[in-house]
Amino acid sequence: MILGIWHHENGNNITTKLFHQSRFGARADMTHSSNFKKYFFLHGNLYTYGLNNKSTLCLYTINKYDYLVRLICNLSKYDTLVDKCPFVINPHLPGVIYVNLMEDDLKTWTYISVDHGKHFSLFELTSKSREFCDNKCRIELDLPCGNGFINNNFPEKWIAKFNGTLEKDMSLSHHTFISYDGGLALKIFNQKIRNLVILNREGVILGTQSMDSQIVYSYDLGFTWESKYIDLNNLIEWIPIEVPKYLVITAINFNAIEDTYSVYTFDFSPLIS
Repeated sequence: MILGIWHHENGNNITTKLFHQSRFGARADMTHSSNFKKYFFLHGNLYTYGLNNKSTLCLYTINKYDYLVRLICNLSKYDTLVDKCPFVINPHLPGVIYVNLMEDDLKTWTYISVDHGKHFSLFELTSKSREFCDNKCRIELDLPCGNGFINNNFPEKWIAKFNGTLEKDMSLSHHTFISYDGGLALKIFNQKIRNLVILNREGVILGTQSMDSQIVYSYDLGFTWESKYIDLNNLIEWIPIEVPKYLVITAINFNAIEDTYSVYTFDFSPLIS
């Protein structure tokens, strides 16, 4: 018998349910049992994963008869110390699933399904990103497990934002990836731009560069950038403040040497006036 534990989409409550292991044909991956975010209940569907045999991790959903339906196997396994999941469900778009799958060469790449797990395919890239990659890139996204994954990674219905690793010509580099169509196509951002935040329905993209000492921002979805120097040596958090006629973001910085916090405010309100 398996004790299923998952997070509900409409609140912070944890739900538990007993399932019969013999009926499922799979056993629970108890190495991650302390991390409730490995179970997603979204859009009326429960998604979880289990070991199909001693080593193969599979993604399942549960049908209306309480039977597990296997969607795909060979999910990548992650250490419990890192905040990574083998799969994530898009909280805004029903049927959109992101999974990290281990290939035959033991490398992990991210796949997407837009039909509730019936079919999975590698991510497509935007036209500019395809020019950079020459159709030879592979991507492993850092799929989050933490409590804030919805706000951090899916700030709006059609926006998805992830950190991840890009492989090109046998070389690995770390980037931020943003999608403006719900995750169907990804745009690769320069690896030197960090801490990206999106404001005003993609109208402003803000980030840091050069060890946080330079603020960079874009008004055209990241095609061109402007910059401003400011001493953010340890950015703790961006706090967007979006109300009618006002578009402000606050940066909280911590100076470890002086043991002090600083608050900076950036006003983009003229853009929407």
